[in-house]
Amino acid sequence: MLLPVKGQPTQVASISLLLKLFLVLSKPNNMKLFLAAKDGLKVHLLVSTNLKLSRKQYYKALKQVKEVGLIQKIAGAYFHTTFGKIIFQKNIWDLAEYMKYSEGMQVLDAIKSTSRQEAADQTHVQDKFMTFIEKLTNTKR
Repeated sequence: MLLPVKGQPTQVASISLLLKLFLVLSKPNNMKLFLAAKDGLKVHLLVSTNLKLSRKQYYKALKQVKEVGLIQKIAGAYFHTTFGKIIFQKNIWDLAEYMKYSEGMQVLDAIKSTSRQEAADQTHVQDKFMTFIEKLTNTKR
């Protein structure tokens, strides 16, 4: 479970824990297992086969994802913890949603980089495009 590190200031401990979380989720086997646990991952030998993981890879990923507090075992199956649900929703799901707009964001970045050369128009162009992006993504800055 992600807990503050003894003897370290809270901010440093938070950064350390965040780095550990990203390190765990950056491994493909761990990510497969985390994604599969969304609706419950039953513990049996076919699970590792379905995920295309060897038994050793499966148990190593299971251990690492459990250690950072993303999943827990309930009644013979692994499910996202509350923290795991938040990570899934705010990072995995939202990232997938934002990927729909990646081409538009690349266009925005290209326009912003050319408008930087024209400093007088930069704020106006940026505001127009940020309004456009807000409408696409239903967010406010």
